[in-house]
Amino acid sequence: MVGSRMEVLTQIIMALSFKQWCSTQRLWKKRRKRRRQKLQVYCRNREQNSLVCHQCECCFISPMASHEKSCSESGKLCEQLCDFLKQRIGGLTCERGQNWCAYRGHGKVFAYFWHSRQDAWVNVWFRGSAGDAMNFPKLEIRPRNPTSGTWKKFGGCFKVNNEHEIANAVELLFSVSYPLSILPR
Repeated sequence: MVGSRMEVLTQIIMALSFKQWCSTQRLWKKRRKRRRQKLQVYCRNREQNSLVCHQCECCFISPMASHEKSCSESGKLCEQLCDFLKQRIGGLTCERGQNWCAYRGHGKVFAYFWHSRQDAWVNVWFRGSAGDAMNFPKLEIRPRNPTSGTWKKFGGCFKVNNEHEIANAVELLFSVSYPLSILPR
């Protein structure tokens, strides 16, 4: 009769030479690393807002989705934001990526939108400092941790959870982010 998992593992380790055991450990580390790198794996059996599939426990799941694969309400919020911003900014374009939408006026991207797979919300990363955005208290602004590269210019984010928050989001993006995207470098 086979004992517990720990006993079985102990017997296997003792049976292997130390060198074989070390190479096996390296192989396991590589497999775990490869699994973590697959960030956009989607598992239909997952629980709501869970990052690990509790049925197979093997995949890392991102709660973000492309515009097409997002929850219908999340996609609708993104489209409404685009429509309202087009009224304020002529020539606004929405570029759809693998798991985001980027809004561009007459220059650089001034906002990235991350969609939810299951819930009615859109997470908006905006160009500019979170301090300037604090003038909009109805939006829960989350400042970005210090970073480098392209994302350094995007100082924070906020969530748009429903249609009532769209007006504030449009005003913030128009008055804070958009002007920074048209300035020369």
